[in-house]
Amino acid sequence: MAWICPATTARRTDHVSLARAFVVHVVLLLLLLLLTLVLDVWGGARVPFWQAGAIPAAFDRYVTLLMSDFKASPVEFVLMLVGLGAFLAGAGVGLAFLAMPWAAGDERMVSSFRAALRRTWLGTSALLPAAWGFCLVLMILVTSRMQWQATDNTQWPDHPEAPANLRVNTPEFDAYVHEVEVYRQEVDRAFAEYRRRQPWYVRYDELLILMMLMTAGTWVLWVWLRFVSADRGLPPRDHPPLCEMCGYNLTGTELDRICPECGVPVRESLGPNARPGTPWERRTEFGIWAGWWRSAVGAALRPREFGRHLHARSRTLHFASFLASNLALLLLCAWGGWFACAAAMTWHGWPLVDYLDLFTSTGFLASITTMIALGLACLAAVATSLGYRLRDGSNLLPATIQAAAYLAPLLVLWTVFSGATALAVILLGSAFDDLATILGLRQYGFFATQLLQFAVWLVVNLLFLAAYVRWVVCVTAGARYANR
Repeated sequence: MAWICPATTARRTDHVSLARAFVVHVVLLLLLLLLTLVLDVWGGARVPFWQAGAIPAAFDRYVTLLMSDFKASPVEFVLMLVGLGAFLAGAGVGLAFLAMPWAAGDERMVSSFRAALRRTWLGTSALLPAAWGFCLVLMILVTSRMQWQATDNTQWPDHPEAPANLRVNTPEFDAYVHEVEVYRQEVDRAFAEYRRRQPWYVRYDELLILMMLMTAGTWVLWVWLRFVSADRGLPPRDHPPLCEMCGYNLTGTELDRICPECGVPVRESLGPNARPGTPWERRTEFGIWAGWWRSAVGAALRPREFGRHLHARSRTLHFASFLASNLALLLLCAWGGWFACAAAMTWHGWPLVDYLDLFTSTGFLASITTMIALGLACLAAVATSLGYRLRDGSNLLPATIQAAAYLAPLLVLWTVFSGATALAVILLGSAFDDLATILGLRQYGFFATQLLQFAVWLVVNLLFLAAYVRWVVCVTAGARYANR
């Protein structure tokens, strides 16, 4: 039921041990692997999947193929299986590492990791319906294309043969070039007619597969985040009252006094108005747009002061909706950036593709960019928390994920500047050619220019990444000694 009610399922399975969660994870991965490989073998048979005996026959061929591979080289076969298992296990642990801030509470960091690992392993069940649905659509589309191609009678022109001993700048060469040009025009006309006679689900099958993949990936990501971030019902822990400016223990100090260490009034740390919450959490008071704007500007321009508004000890998920709104904006910016880069590459001589294909493929790349941005936000939160854990032994995961989320507008700006940089290096291709010549890199051919272009783009992105992590650290510093 994780794919229908992820939060409820997560709360009801918190009692499951890590060993049992791992067994469930392994069984589900084996089912997914079996489905993928049987589908691959069936695709090689090129028969409709609803044909009687198609799936059992594919399974038999798959088993026969595995046995033949094992007999041919048993050591390599076993090493391949071990490597695949290690990769999948490492991927699960890596996802749990990124999910730690979402599952964390007021507890030890190791407990947060164990909870994230358990929920990541159990949340693998969300992949099953997505994989089955995607594979079903894929099988229908591939089978439809095979059936249509079997009845297609398109007459494709034959490529002209080059005369023997053909030499450049001769009448024979000019005649052959003319024949090739005529051949290309005939191929274009035949292909246009070929595309026109295709049913829409055959003509746009690749686009439909990409759209289905984006939909399934987005749904699995949503289920996973809902699953790992569900409230675990942790009891509150007792902490000594601290000065939220310097961390001095204020046990027994009255509210009308000042901190003996830094001189800040005690009321600012322990009073009823201490840590009122971010403007986004109080958006019912300010309004949605004002709350969003104040949170974005406050986190970017006054990070330490903004961090003193975070609820670092109590459970809150208000930041998730703020992060989601910025990821939606980031998706649109990334989509426009990828489309602009593709158009610039076409202007520089790359072959022009169908605009609908271009629109969908750039949307797919924008979706991947958005997921990468989300992963970087989680990674920045974990890295910052680990730094504070090594420094003073505290678990600031609940604060760091909020800091990373409220700094998501910087991720949007990062995406815009990254796309602008990519577009600039494409349009300035001739300048990079000259630079490669000056640096003596022309011996590497065309790749020298591409390497320089990628280096410039990479430096810009690394600078933005360093700045983003630094901002997360600054916001977290304001929540380091939080009492709430």
